[in-house]
Amino acid sequence: MTKQVDDREKELTHQVHKDILLRCLEEIKVLTPVLISGIKTYIQLLGSNSPSSADAKNNRDHTCKAVGVEIEEIIRVLQLTSAGEDDIEADDAAILKNVLNEMEQRQQEAHDWLRDTQSLPGASGEKALHDMLASALVAAGRCPNPRDAEVIKKTVSDVQSMVNALNELRASGQGDSVQAQALAKGIEEKLADLKSLVLQASSSAEKSGAKQLAHTLKSQIEAALRWLRNPAAFDHGYGEQATRAIIADGRRLAATLPPGKDRDQLLKLCNDAEVCVNQLSDLCHRGMGGTPQAKAVARALAEKLNELSESMTSAVAEKVVEDFLDIGGPLKALTAAATAPLETPHREAIFQEKADQFQGHSRTLVETGKIAAANSGVQTKHSIEAVNKTAKQLADLSPMVVTSAKVVLMNPGQEAAVEHFNLVKQQWADNVEKLKTLMDENTDTQSFMKATEAAILSDTSRIEEAIVTADSQAIVDNAANIARRSNRILQVAQQEVDNSEDPLFQQELKLASDKLKAVVPQMVKNAKSLTLNPRSSQHGQNWRKENDVLVDCVRGIRLAVTPKTHPHPPPLSPYAAQADMSQLSLEYIEAHPEVHSQVRKSSLHSSPILTPPPTGGVAVFAYNSET
Repeated sequence: MTKQVDDREKELTHQVHKDILLRCLEEIKVLTPVLISGIKTYIQLLGSNSPSSADAKNNRDHTCKAVGVEIEEIIRVLQLTSAGEDDIEADDAAILKNVLNEMEQRQQEAHDWLRDTQSLPGASGEKALHDMLASALVAAGRCPNPRDAEVIKKTVSDVQSMVNALNELRASGQGDSVQAQALAKGIEEKLADLKSLVLQASSSAEKSGAKQLAHTLKSQIEAALRWLRNPAAFDHGYGEQATRAIIADGRRLAATLPPGKDRDQLLKLCNDAEVCVNQLSDLCHRGMGGTPQAKAVARALAEKLNELSESMTSAVAEKVVEDFLDIGGPLKALTAAATAPLETPHREAIFQEKADQFQGHSRTLVETGKIAAANSGVQTKHSIEAVNKTAKQLADLSPMVVTSAKVVLMNPGQEAAVEHFNLVKQQWADNVEKLKTLMDENTDTQSFMKATEAAILSDTSRIEEAIVTADSQAIVDNAANIARRSNRILQVAQQEVDNSEDPLFQQELKLASDKLKAVVPQMVKNAKSLTLNPRSSQHGQNWRKENDVLVDCVRGIRLAVTPKTHPHPPPLSPYAAQADMSQLSLEYIEAHPEVHSQVRKSSLHSSPILTPPPTGGVAVFAYNSET
């Protein structure tokens, strides 16, 4: 089958369809050995009457379903007759219709799980149920009527609470109880209501001809500023909806941040922006959108939105820097716990602790990936799709990793179980590495560098504190963090070199990177010596010397990717179109040789820089600030 599809892919003319087929084929090639080993493990455990056979069956069923989903996607794409049929930017009506189809595909399996009183949590049927809920939330984000969206979200929340209660009863052996059966029936009824609500939203969107709204921070800001330039103009409410979406995303992002100054500042910006948008919306609804009062509110709101977007971009960069620092550590700890010798004290309790930590780590990576996709500098629809797809695969794989690890724990020496665990682990590791790469590519480079430098300085301060208290473990942990962060800096710097066509910039960044690459091993070596004797002043001085050089190298790379521009007047405000154009003048400043070395083509994530005109001068727009 893969050979036939591979041949068919070469005949396709639409690049998006080709890319989807290639991705599906690659996924099937990865899943096939996992499925085979899963089947082998299940058969062997079933033959030995092992209590882990149920876990092995769940893993087999999950992988089989995943292969089926990819095959269904291949069939769907091969049946498309035009490029527009698979456009990720389709209007809301088309997307709601697709969501409805996805819910119908998962419905029967979810109902079978609910009606099977002996089915345990984590089975494929429960996964199908959660897929239905996730699809419903996508529908809520596309509803033309905000009230319908709120009803869908509330229904999803109710079902999730009921499923959690049902799982607790079934896990304790009370799946046959009257309470459990009533819950299962109630969930079925709620799912039917949910499907009806999505159907209603789909019909409403089709009748109203609703188009896709902006769904990334960049596009939302653009839509909001278009509205704020002329609040009195009719834009179908897109500008106001985009503004409120930015505020809602800001609050969701703030909820993921630890308590502190950054979180409080982000929430304050959200609250201030909401006050402004409420005032402007009220004025527009009263037909006063063109009044000086409305324009003043719009101007204040534009400033708040710019502040809010900058704060969100910085917060996302900080989350990516922290959450993707040690992506493989929890998996290594889980593997060690699963393969611990039988005589290890508290073996199963330790395994459960490591499994919980791994699951929490995976959830954090998935959530950060989704947040970054919506609130970072992603500029292409396919990049967003890639992030969300990879995050979903990671979320699906995480319970499989834990289940296969548990099978190894309960069946030590079972070769098929170990083989299956290793395959699932590798699949998870490949996906998390892919997600990390996507995060690095789609996070604002300057914000990332700034956040990483700040984190290294924090790690340095913690090592200084550990030296005072002679805490060797803290020295090890923080020195390892500095090394990891430095390697991330090097990876992102290499991406910037690859994305640039300016040889001077490439040379500058490569030299700065080579210096950092050389000093990291020396810092680690001196940190190890300091760990063995934390009270040695000589070891402390040796480590500080190398770490200071490392920090200087990191700062050098950050400065290298920071645009070097000539001082010029502030950028035009969103209201520049309304200004007196006679106040604008174009002047050429003769460029000096050193200026030419600073002016370069912007790389993928850096702020745009003016390139010199053919005459050798730098074009600068001067704006009279008195207008």
